[in-house]
Amino acid sequence: MIIGKAVLDPQRSEAIMGSAQMRMLFESVKLELTNALAAHGEFSTMHEAYAVTLEELDELKGLVFSRGREYRDYTEMQRESIQVAAMAIKTMLFCEKMREYLNTQDL
Repeated sequence: MIIGKAVLDPQRSEAIMGSAQMRMLFESVKLELTNALAAHGEFSTMHEAYAVTLEELDELKGLVFSRGREYRDYTEMQRESIQVAAMAIKTMLFCEKMREYLNTQDL
Protein backbone atom coordinates (compact mmCIF):
# COMPACT_ATOMS: atom_id res chain seq x y z
CA MET A 1 0.00 0.00 0.00
CA ILE A 2 1.35 3.47 -0.87
CA ILE A 3 0.54 6.48 1.29
CA GLY A 4 2.25 9.63 0.11
CA LYS A 5 5.77 8.57 -0.73
CA ALA A 6 5.94 5.82 1.88
CA VAL A 7 5.27 2.19 1.08
CA LEU A 8 3.63 0.39 3.97
CA ASP A 9 3.93 -3.33 4.49
CA PRO A 10 0.45 -4.54 5.52
CA GLN A 11 1.93 -7.03 8.02
CA ARG A 12 4.06 -4.29 9.62
CA SER A 13 1.04 -1.98 9.75
CA GLU A 14 -0.98 -4.68 11.47
CA ALA A 15 1.83 -5.31 13.95
CA ILE A 16 2.07 -1.58 14.75
CA MET A 17 -1.70 -1.12 15.13
CA GLY A 18 -1.95 -4.10 17.47
CA SER A 19 1.07 -3.19 19.55
CA ALA A 20 0.96 -2.31 23.23
CA GLN A 21 2.29 1.14 22.35
CA MET A 22 -0.64 1.81 20.00
CA ARG A 23 -3.13 0.60 22.59
CA MET A 24 -1.56 2.96 25.11
CA LEU A 25 -1.75 5.88 22.68
CA PHE A 26 -5.39 5.13 21.80
CA GLU A 27 -6.21 4.97 25.52
CA SER A 28 -4.46 8.34 26.00
CA VAL A 29 -6.53 9.89 23.21
CA LYS A 30 -9.71 8.34 24.67
CA LEU A 31 -8.91 9.77 28.12
CA GLU A 32 -8.16 13.21 26.65
CA LEU A 33 -11.43 13.15 24.71
CA THR A 34 -13.39 12.01 27.78
CA ASN A 35 -11.88 14.81 29.87
CA ALA A 36 -12.53 17.42 27.17
CA LEU A 37 -16.16 16.35 26.81
CA ALA A 38 -16.64 16.40 30.59
CA ALA A 39 -15.04 19.84 30.94
CA HIS A 40 -16.42 21.56 27.82
CA GLY A 41 -19.19 19.41 26.39
CA GLU A 42 -19.72 18.81 22.69
CA PHE A 43 -18.87 21.40 20.08
CA SER A 44 -21.72 23.77 19.28
CA THR A 45 -20.67 24.73 15.77
CA MET A 46 -18.25 23.62 13.10
CA HIS A 47 -16.46 26.95 13.53
CA GLU A 48 -15.84 26.14 17.20
CA ALA A 49 -14.61 22.65 16.28
CA TYR A 50 -12.21 24.07 13.72
CA ALA A 51 -10.94 26.80 16.05
CA VAL A 52 -10.28 24.47 18.98
CA THR A 53 -8.58 21.87 16.78
CA LEU A 54 -6.49 24.59 15.12
CA GLU A 55 -5.48 25.95 18.53
CA GLU A 56 -4.19 22.52 19.55
CA LEU A 57 -2.40 22.11 16.24
CA ASP A 58 -0.81 25.56 16.62
CA GLU A 59 0.48 24.55 20.06
CA LEU A 60 2.09 21.47 18.49
CA LYS A 61 3.51 23.60 15.69
CA GLY A 62 5.03 25.97 18.25
CA LEU A 63 6.85 23.07 19.89
CA VAL A 64 8.06 21.69 16.57
CA PHE A 65 9.47 25.00 15.34
CA SER A 66 10.70 26.38 18.66
CA ARG A 67 14.02 24.56 18.95
CA GLY A 68 16.56 22.53 17.09
CA ARG A 69 15.93 18.83 16.73
CA GLU A 70 18.23 17.82 19.59
CA TYR A 71 16.47 20.16 22.04
CA ARG A 72 12.86 19.30 21.23
CA ASP A 73 10.62 18.07 24.01
CA TYR A 74 9.19 14.95 22.37
CA THR A 75 7.15 14.09 25.45
CA GLU A 76 5.36 17.44 25.27
CA MET A 77 4.94 17.07 21.49
CA GLN A 78 3.34 13.67 22.08
CA ARG A 79 0.96 15.24 24.64
CA GLU A 80 -0.03 17.94 22.15
CA SER A 81 -0.46 15.31 19.42
CA ILE A 82 -2.82 13.42 21.70
CA GLN A 83 -4.82 16.63 22.19
CA VAL A 84 -4.94 17.20 18.42
CA ALA A 85 -6.19 13.64 17.90
CA ALA A 86 -8.81 14.01 20.62
CA MET A 87 -10.10 17.27 19.12
CA ALA A 88 -10.19 15.69 15.67
CA ILE A 89 -12.34 12.87 17.05
CA LYS A 90 -14.52 15.38 18.90
CA THR A 91 -14.98 17.17 15.56
CA MET A 92 -15.92 13.88 13.89
CA LEU A 93 -18.50 13.27 16.63
CA PHE A 94 -19.99 16.71 15.99
CA CYS A 95 -20.12 16.02 12.24
CA GLU A 96 -21.89 12.72 12.86
CA LYS A 97 -24.39 14.40 15.19
CA MET A 98 -25.13 17.07 12.57
CA ARG A 99 -25.50 14.48 9.79
CA GLU A 100 -28.00 12.55 11.91
CA TYR A 101 -29.88 15.75 12.76
CA LEU A 102 -30.07 16.85 9.12
CA ASN A 103 -31.28 13.40 8.08
CA THR A 104 -34.29 13.78 10.39
CA GLN A 105 -35.29 17.21 9.02
CA ASP A 106 -37.65 17.80 6.15
CA LEU A 107 -35.52 20.08 4.02
